[in-house]
Amino acid sequence: MTQRVYREFSESNPDAVVVVDQAGRINFANGRVEALLGYSSSELLGKSANVFVPDRYRSLHSGHMDRFVRDPSPRMMGAGLDLAARRKDGTEIRVEISLSPYQSTDGLVVIVAMREITNTSNRDLLELENSDLRGLLRVAKRDSARLVAAAGIDAPNVRAQGACSASCLRNCTTA
Repeated sequence: MTQRVYREFSESNPDAVVVVDQAGRINFANGRVEALLGYSSSELLGKSANVFVPDRYRSLHSGHMDRFVRDPSPRMMGAGLDLAARRKDGTEIRVEISLSPYQSTDGLVVIVAMREITNTSNRDLLELENSDLRGLLRVAKRDSARLVAAAGIDAPNVRAQGACSASCLRNCTTA
């Protein structure tokens, strides 16, 4: 594949793609990297791939990279872990990262594809929704208690019946 075809292929990829050499230096970055992480392709060339790694993970990342170079195989990075990438502005995003080793004429390189994943897990979304529902339930209980009191209805009788009748509700809304 010619370099032009390779570049066109890389630019059409929906993922942010960087090519990293054995020394951990970036040799290529497609345009999606800028959209995802804020770095232009040209400013990344020659920089350490650690530029994307949050500070708290940098020492771990170096060891993982050394092991990958010793035994390269295509795989998802950090399978089962929540991975974060550091943007140019210092903020972090959750990402999935796949690693593909490639033996080039200059030696082993790693093709790294990054994709942002949802910032909120399904569990977090459910907890937010449950919290919203609990809040609505509190408001409904308070409002129903006010309506029952305004209508002069004996609350234990309403509970025994299970709900207000239509006439009860009409009386409550006009009170």
